[in-house]
Amino acid sequence: MKLEQLEECLTLDTRLLVPEGDEILLAAVVLLFRCNDEKRLELLMIHRSEHPGDPWSGHMAFPGGRIDPEDDSTLAGAMRELKEELGIEIQESCLVGELEPMRVPAQVLKTEMWVRAFVFYTDDVLKPSPNAEVQGVYWFDFERFVSRENRGEFRYHSHGYDLMLPEQKLDGCHIWGMSLRLIDDLVERITCPWRDTGN
Repeated sequence: MKLEQLEECLTLDTRLLVPEGDEILLAAVVLLFRCNDEKRLELLMIHRSEHPGDPWSGHMAFPGGRIDPEDDSTLAGAMRELKEELGIEIQESCLVGELEPMRVPAQVLKTEMWVRAFVFYTDDVLKPSPNAEVQGVYWFDFERFVSRENRGEFRYHSHGYDLMLPEQKLDGCHIWGMSLRLIDDLVERITCPWRDTGN
């Protein structure tokens, strides 16, 4: 996948507006791309450390987290989290666009939480320096997601029920949940040129 395809399928606006209110939690993540030696796009993902009580403990994820009151904006909060978790400081000028916000499922978190996802691209040579919240850093050729390499389903037990959920296994990493939903959103935009992204 090329940078031009990424730029063509994204916009800085979203159709869905995140609800506001003191009882609503807001988080943001960064989908960071770079080009490899073959000029193909690679996507950065992290393997979160194990923390009791954290619903995303040990998951494959994107850098990000809760927005703090001190953050100037949701975007600024996402960029702050990227720097805190991986030591990567990126400029707002590297922003390509935003995916549609997603609500965290109620069975995962009782308090209403919404996640905004910002897509960045950089030509800089990055050397991530993960903090204690991160146990692994990975770059995946995005074409592997487009081609649905090792895509399948797995059984997930939640609140007394067994659910079959989509998954993707790459290089020993188990990718599922909201991270995979965000990837699928992006894949659909790229592979369905008829889809209206608001551009």
